[in-house]
Amino acid sequence: MKASRLSLVTLLCALVGLAAAQPEINSTFALAQAITTGGSYRVAAGSYFIHRSLVVANDLELIGAGAGETVLMVTNEALGLRIDGAEVRLQDLSLGFAAQRPGDLIHLGGGNLELVGVLLNGTRTDDDPSGFKRFGLGSGVHAWGDARVTARDSVFRGHGLAVFELSGQAVVSLENSTLESNSVGLYAEQQSSVAVAGSRFDLNRSGALILVDDAVAEIRGSDFTANGAADENSGEEADGFRFGGRSRALLEQNRIVDHPRFAISMWDEARLEMRGNHLEGNGGEYQVLDVYAAAVLLEDDAVLTMDGDVLVRNPGGALELADNAAAVLEGVRLENNGSWAHLYAAGDSELTLLSTTVVDNEGNLFIGSRARLRVEESEIRGSGFDAVILADEATGYFENNVFRANDTIALALTDAATATLVDNLFEANGSGAVMWDQSRALLEANRFLGHQRTGFAFFDESGGEARGNLVHGNLWNGVLVGDSASALLVDNDLVGNVNVGIGFSEQAVGRASGNRIAGSEVGILITESAGPELFDNVFEDNVEDVARRP
Repeated sequence: MKASRLSLVTLLCALVGLAAAQPEINSTFALAQAITTGGSYRVAAGSYFIHRSLVVANDLELIGAGAGETVLMVTNEALGLRIDGAEVRLQDLSLGFAAQRPGDLIHLGGGNLELVGVLLNGTRTDDDPSGFKRFGLGSGVHAWGDARVTARDSVFRGHGLAVFELSGQAVVSLENSTLESNSVGLYAEQQSSVAVAGSRFDLNRSGALILVDDAVAEIRGSDFTANGAADENSGEEADGFRFGGRSRALLEQNRIVDHPRFAISMWDEARLEMRGNHLEGNGGEYQVLDVYAAAVLLEDDAVLTMDGDVLVRNPGGALELADNAAAVLEGVRLENNGSWAHLYAAGDSELTLLSTTVVDNEGNLFIGSRARLRVEESEIRGSGFDAVILADEATGYFENNVFRANDTIALALTDAATATLVDNLFEANGSGAVMWDQSRALLEANRFLGHQRTGFAFFDESGGEARGNLVHGNLWNGVLVGDSASALLVDNDLVGNVNVGIGFSEQAVGRASGNRIAGSEVGILITESAGPELFDNVFEDNVEDVARRP
């Protein structure tokens, strides 16, 4: 044991001696020589100018006196450092451009680059005259092949293209770092990958993160603010996150706020998993196209899953789906979002809400075209207009949900939309469920309680079937079937609906059988030329059980 301790002490002393003997650089010439030959060096405080592109072929470590003290500046070249398969570590220094010409700071075609306490700033963008870079010059770090980049406790600012531009199988890992006021934070294509933890992305004009092809990303515990703000030259805004191709991403426990256009947009076959993120203040009226931009946009065949996320006060709405996109929201909270449609699905898209709370939003949950909606064990309350609208040829399935205190109609079907409602509670809305046009609905074992107007109704040429529903205490009517609608009403319990338990008007037809109707002014009211069939209904304590009037 004593010998082991002695060996450990000897080793530690040797390491301390090596550190103390680390050569110090204090001139531009010595810096250039060190970079090209490799080794481990300390760089004294001061400014150092890199007048030509330098190739790093051997392992290199440069430790400065602090990012604001040791400053390395690229002057006349389109590239500062090119790393060819070496292990490179830069610590406590800054690297930027002093020249007015466009260029990149670091190219990494292989090997590893570690940045600790580093400031990278100031690249300018333009086309690459060599044609090597299809997006042009202006990135902080361009990595390709099997390159690996690790950055922590660092700041990346003012890059005209992207801070990190990745291709091939390149990998970048960021921890506790800040990317601000760049054009793009991270761009990843082909099979490259990104990992981010505890970092900030602020005011990056063309977005915080772009993934295309088969790129992947995992982003955890980070803050994203106002990325995609209007470009000072074109006035164009951009999306905060953009996922395309067959890219895959995970966003977990992030704060995503104040993006002027879509905070997140997805297209092609991109896949995104979100867990416990907070999205607030994103989107709004996008004047360039005269549309409202929601917090999240899905197009093409993109797929999104959300688990425990919060979307609050996004002025352009929470989520928009188009084409064949699909989204599953579980345990999500949607609150005080704006736009006429805070959730919007069209095309052949599919939206699923599970155990989700939708509260106090300005507009509707709108499903149009041939889109599909499934809602289970969720609560929808406090909408200023109709809470849910199914239009065109949309379809909906609702089971074990609560629709409460929505101002006008909790669920409205129009055009040729269809819906199935099973075991839901509709309470204290303007009206519960209303079917218009040629829509169709099946209502089974639901409760319609205490509405300002009607529990549920069929109008125009709509139709459907209602079985085993509880319809109590609605201030106007329990059930209405009007215009040329047709409804089969079987084994429903209608109690205390003030004016009419069941009403058929105009040319309405249908059948009412086995219903219990109690405590209304009129149990069943038939007006004009309506012609329903009535069988085996039970009447209790109505002023009139059945009335026929012109």
